[in-house]
Amino acid sequence: MKSGYDRIGTTVTVEHAKRSCLDKVRYDSRNAARDRAVLLAKKYPNTGKQCPYRCTLCGDFHLTTKIPNGLKQGKPNRAVGRQKIIAPQYGRLPKEG
Repeated sequence: MKSGYDRIGTTVTVEHAKRSCLDKVRYDSRNAARDRAVLLAKKYPNTGKQCPYRCTLCGDFHLTTKIPNGLKQGKPNRAVGRQKIIAPQYGRLPKEG
């Protein structure tokens, strides 16, 4: 069974590898990636929150704007008639009142 970079061109397309790993900054640890995400959030406050994840190709960590549970921080819930903010850490709406 192939793993890591050996999968490029066989089970992983070159385009997918470039988009998901090769064109991204690599971090040695989750903490290093998390520290960089905090720095970027301070420098660019209007961008989305970034979370570290372990790459299946290189084994290092990258940053993504996809929150692990699939919810975006501060995204309005348009299904409810009025604007509510989804609480991404719990995956449900915050308590009112």
